[in-house]
Amino acid sequence: MTLVAVPIEVEDPRDVATALEQAQRAKSGGADLVEFRIDVLVEHAEGVTAARRLVHESPLPVLLTCRSDAEGGSWRGEETDRVSFLEAVGTAEVAPQFLDFEEATWSRSANIRQKVRLVVNHPQQVRPDRARLVLSKHDFEGRPQDLTSRTASMAVDADVVKVAWTARSLRDCLEAFELPGLLGVPTVALCMGPFGLPSRVLAPKFGGFLTFAALDVDSATAPGQPTLSQLMDLYRFRSIDTNTEVYGVAGWPVEHSKSPAFHNHAFAEQQRNAVYLPLPIAPDPTAFVATLEAWLAHPGLDLRGLSVTLPHKEPLASFVTERGGVCDDATLLSGAANTLRVDALGQL
Repeated sequence: MTLVAVPIEVEDPRDVATALEQAQRAKSGGADLVEFRIDVLVEHAEGVTAARRLVHESPLPVLLTCRSDAEGGSWRGEETDRVSFLEAVGTAEVAPQFLDFEEATWSRSANIRQKVRLVVNHPQQVRPDRARLVLSKHDFEGRPQDLTSRTASMAVDADVVKVAWTARSLRDCLEAFELPGLLGVPTVALCMGPFGLPSRVLAPKFGGFLTFAALDVDSATAPGQPTLSQLMDLYRFRSIDTNTEVYGVAGWPVEHSKSPAFHNHAFAEQQRNAVYLPLPIAPDPTAFVATLEAWLAHPGLDLRGLSVTLPHKEPLASFVTERGGVCDDATLLSGAANTLRVDALGQL
C-alpha cells in the first residue's frame, strides 16, 4: 500500500501543541504518517526537546525532516549543527520512524555519514527501533541529468529513496512512474509543479512507497502538492491500484476545470476502477502530439480516454486521423474533436 504523508512545519517550540493537533487532523483525514518539517525549529535552544515531544506524542508515525534551503527548505545553518540536532533527537528513547536526509550532503562527507548512521537503522546498529533512512534529492530546475545513476547510488545506502523534480511536461511523470520498480528499495518519485499531479495521485498504480498531501492549500510544502481531502476524496486515492484506468481533461489551462469532480464522482457511484485527472498540455500542437503519443505508449498507464479542450481540439482530430483511428461525422466535418476514447486494444 502506498502511504500518504502530511507535511507539518514546526518553526518554534511554542508551535508543538498546534502541530500535534494538525497531526491528529491528518490522521482523521486518512493519512498514514506525518512529516514534521523542523527546518527552523533546529535553530531554537529548546528545539531538541520540542522535536522529541513531537516524535513521542504524534498520533501517527513520524518522518522527521530538516530541509536545507538548497533543496527547497529553510535550513541555512552549519551542517554540523543540523546533524548534531538530528543525532540528539534520533537517539532518544522514542525515535522517529523515518529520517529524511539529503543525498547531496550524505555523499560528500564520510564524517556526516558516520554521524547519521548513529541514529538510523542498519545492520551494525546497536540501538533498537531506530529510524529508517530516507535519502532524498530535490531539483527545482527540472529533471536531474544524472537521475538514473544518482538514484541507483542512493539505493545502496537508503532504506527509502526519494527523488522529486520540477516537471517540464506531463511526460516527466512517466519516468517517475518507472522508478519505484527499478531500484530494489522502497521509492518515492514525484514531479513538482502543475505538470506533476499524476505522479502524486497515481503513485499506488506504480508501487510508489508514499506520496505527500497538505492539510490545506496554504500549508503545501512543494509546488503542485494536493491537499489531503483532494487526494482522498476527489481522486479516491485508496481505490487506485495497478488496474485503475486513467482518464483526464487535456488543455491549457485546466486547473479550474470542474470535470475531475464530476467524473470522479460518477466513477465512485458506478464503483468503477478509474480516475480522472487535470492534464495541462502547453498550447503547442507539437507538445500535444508528443505528450499524447508518450502517454498512449506507456504499457502500464491504462490511458482510456480524454476530454480535450482548447487549444487542442484540432490537433486531436488530426492525431486520430493520421493514426488510423475512427472519427465521427461531426469531427470529419469540423476538423476538431473534444473527446478521445481508447479501447482495450489501444485503438482510437
